Amino acid sequence: MEAFRKIYPSEFYKKFLVQNVRPDGRGLQKVRRTTVSVGSITTAHGSSFVKIGNTALVCGVKAEIGNPAAAGDRQLVTNVELLPICNAQFRPGKPSDQAHAVAQLLNDLGATLLDTSNLTGELSSGKYSWYLYADIYCLDYDGNILDAALASLIAALQNVRLPTLSLSAEGQLQVSPTAETRLSLAHQPFSLSFGLLEEYVIVDPNAEEESLLNGTISIVMDDRGNVLNVLKSGGIGVSEPKLDECMNLTKKRVKELVTVLDQTLSAS
Repeated sequence: MEAFRKIYPSEFYKKFLVQNVRPDGRGLQKVRRTTVSVGSITTAHGSSFVKIGNTALVCGVKAEIGNPAAAGDRQLVTNVELLPICNAQFRPGKPSDQAHAVAQLLNDLGATLLDTSNLTGELSSGKYSWYLYADIYCLDYDGNILDAALASLIAALQNVRLPTLSLSAEGQLQVSPTAETRLSLAHQPFSLSFGLLEEYVIVDPNAEEESLLNGTISIVMDDRGNVLNVLKSGGIGVSEPKLDECMNLTKKRVKELVTVLDQTLSAS
């Protein structure tokens, strides 16, 4: 069976798909087990660890102060790293196209993600703004990096605590050891990715499944049900009923992730 799987992977998968099941035991619409934790990086202002199946990522957020932000200034910059430590397909050096694409999407979402009302402050010397830098590192890659990366970013931002600043009589910047401000988000976007394998649509494809796909669809939706982005790759078409089904599954998934994150934050 394993020899057949390696030599004829597509045919191997189709034997399962015709029975509406996958080799790992999941149904076609089943997402892998998802776990979220926050606050594991004590040197960061906010952090998270997210695992979807075997895909595991850690996100750390550092905050810096700077000149007051002007209209259009980006106050959240996100970087994504896919290093050889997570999978042999990635190489050291220049970021992979996949890492660049995911980072670009997260940065685009970041433009409207933050509630900037609590990212500004004032000292006796004048006003200042907070600027956030999020670094996402993949520790173990087993497919569907986008969903895990976005979830890790949202979880880490929800964990951010900004210190209260003041100036001493000598003009030195002081950080309060106790008074902190929780970061507010304008909304909570999450994504759900689908793999297109001929006439089949599978949810949350793993790395093996990704290597067989004819195309993918990723839907980004926020906690209010607003569709923020629909990304499609590959030349295979998707019927309107299947796309509607994907939308409904994404809406359900977003509600699940919001619940998981709320529980995690309440316990932290």
